[in-house]
Amino acid sequence: MISFKKYKNGLLSLTDVVDQLKTTIVKEDFFRLSDTELAYKALRQFNFKKLEATQESISQYAQRVIDVTGFLKNSDNPTSSFLRIYLNLGSKLLQVKNQLEAEAKKHLKQINDLLNYYGTLPFIIKYKTEPTAPRNNEERKQLEFYKRTLVKKEQIIAYLLDGILDRALEKSATVVRSEWGENLKDIMAEIEKSEDFPYLDFIYGLEYKHALDMERLDFRQINPLKNKFQWIDKALLEASSYTSEIDEGFERHILPVIFFSKMIVKLKDIPIVKDRLSIFEEMDDLFTAQKWYALYALALPQVEGIFTEMQEMTPKKRVKNSLTEKVNNLRSVYEMAQYTFDYYEFTLADLRNSFSHTGKIDQPKRKCYHLLADIWYLLEICTELDTPLSKLAKLIKEGNTSFKHIGNFSGFINLLMEIDKNSQLALIKSQADEFIYKDIVKNINLRKLIDSLEKDFEKSVANFNTNMATLMQVMGEKPLVLFAASIKDIRPRISAIESAFNKLPILVNEDLKLLLDSNNFLHHFVKIFPKIHKSVRDRIELFRSKHKDTLKIINFLNEQVKLEVPDDFLLFTRKLEHYIK
Repeated sequence: MISFKKYKNGLLSLTDVVDQLKTTIVKEDFFRLSDTELAYKALRQFNFKKLEATQESISQYAQRVIDVTGFLKNSDNPTSSFLRIYLNLGSKLLQVKNQLEAEAKKHLKQINDLLNYYGTLPFIIKYKTEPTAPRNNEERKQLEFYKRTLVKKEQIIAYLLDGILDRALEKSATVVRSEWGENLKDIMAEIEKSEDFPYLDFIYGLEYKHALDMERLDFRQINPLKNKFQWIDKALLEASSYTSEIDEGFERHILPVIFFSKMIVKLKDIPIVKDRLSIFEEMDDLFTAQKWYALYALALPQVEGIFTEMQEMTPKKRVKNSLTEKVNNLRSVYEMAQYTFDYYEFTLADLRNSFSHTGKIDQPKRKCYHLLADIWYLLEICTELDTPLSKLAKLIKEGNTSFKHIGNFSGFINLLMEIDKNSQLALIKSQADEFIYKDIVKNINLRKLIDSLEKDFEKSVANFNTNMATLMQVMGEKPLVLFAASIKDIRPRISAIESAFNKLPILVNEDLKLLLDSNNFLHHFVKIFPKIHKSVRDRIELFRSKHKDTLKIINFLNEQVKLEVPDDFLLFTRKLEHYIK
C-alpha cells in the first residue's frame, strides 16, 4: 500500500511510486482492462478509503495524485494523464501490439512453411518417428537445418506468448524521440526492427539489415559467395549464387602469379599451415599453365587440410573424421562462422565427395577459380580464430607497431604461456623468438621502456594506495596502506579489500592494470626470451630487486583476490605510450 500522505510530503519520490505500481500490476492487465479499470486498479494501491469504481471517483483521485507532480493541475482527462505519467501507458497500446503480432505471425508462417517442406523429406520423416543418427552428409545437412528451424519457431512462439507484451508497452510509451539525420534513418529503423522482433537475424551484407536469415534455415539457400566478397564487383554483392557475370569477375580479379604471390605471403605467417608452401607453389605453376583438372585435384584437398591444421591451432579435442565435422568443430572459435561455414561444411563437402568418388567435374576452369577464392578466405581467417595461437600469430604478423604500452607486452607473454599449457608452444616459438629478438629489439628501446615503466609503476603504486585507502574508508573498514603492509597483515583482510575494490573499481582500474602488466613482464619476459641483451636483463633485475616487496604483494593479490580490469580500449588513458618509438 502506498501512503499518499508520504508521497505528497516528499517522503516518496515519483520514481518510488511508479516502480511500486508497475510491480503490482501484471502486464496482461494493460491489454485486457479498459483505461478506467486499469486506473482504478492502480489507484487502489494508494490508501484512498473513499475511492469508488466510478468514472467520476477515479478521475477525481487520479487528479489528486497528478497534482503532486506540480504539472497538469487541470488535466482535460485526468485518468489518461495518470496512466501516462504513472504507468507510462501510451494511447496506442493495442494498436502497437496488434501490429507487432501481425508481423510476427507472418514470420511464423514463413517458418512453418519451411518446416512443412522438411516434413516431406524421407530422412526427417523417419527422424520424427524415431530419432536416428544421420548416415551421410546429405542427412546431416537436413537434420542440422531442420533443428535450426525448430529453434527459430520456438523463439517466435515465445515472443508471441510473452515478449510481445513487453515490447508493445515499451514501444507505445510516451517518450521523446530524437531526430536522426537522413543518413542514419535507415540504420535506426533497422535497430528498432531488431528490438521489435528480437528473434530476427543480422543479415551479413552491404547494408545494416535484420530479417529471418533463410540462408541459415533453408539448406537449399546456402550462399557460396559470402566468403568471396572481395573478388565480386560491388554491383553484384547481393547475389546468392554464381552467375556468368560473377564468374567473369573472378577471372578479372584472380590473376596468375599475382594471386599466388600474395597468398604465399599470407601462408608464411600462419603456424602449421605454412608447411604447405611447396604444394601452393605447385598450384601456382598449374594455374599459370591453365591445367584445370590437375589444379582442381590438388587444390580441393587443401580445404580439408587447412581446416585440419586450424584445429591444431585450437586447444580443443581434435576431430579426425569428415570435413563436415572438422568445420563444425571450429564454429565456436570464429565469429563469422554462421555466415560462411555452412558452405564449407555442406556444399564444399559434397563437391569433395563427388570428385573423390567419380573423378569428374563440370566447368573445371570456373570451379578452380571458386576453389582458389575458398582457400584464400581460409588463409585470411587462420589468424582471426578466437584461440591463443591464432591471436599470437596475428600479433606477430602486425609487427612492433601493435605494441603501444606495457599491456601489449604482458598480453603477448600471457598468450605464449597459455599456448605452452596447451602443448602448442613449439608451433610458434621460433616465430615469437624472431619477433622479439629482431623486430622488437630493433624498433623499441627496451632499456628506455623499462626506465619509463619504473616511473609509472611508482606513480601507480602511490595512486593505488591512496585510492584504495579512500575506498576502505567509504566501506567503513580500518585504514590500510596496501603496498606498505606485509602479506601477514593483508591476508586476513582479503575479503574487505575485494569488496572495496568492487565498490568503485573505476578509481583503481588503470593503476591496477599497469601494476599487474608490469609484474607479468618483469617475472616472465627474460624467462621466455633468455637471449635478450644482458643490459636489458640487468635492468629488469634491478627493477625487480628494488620493488621486490611490492611485486610480492601484487602477486599475492592476483592469486587471492578476484581482480577484473577492463580491456585496453575501455581505459581512459594509454599509459606508457610515450616510451614506444
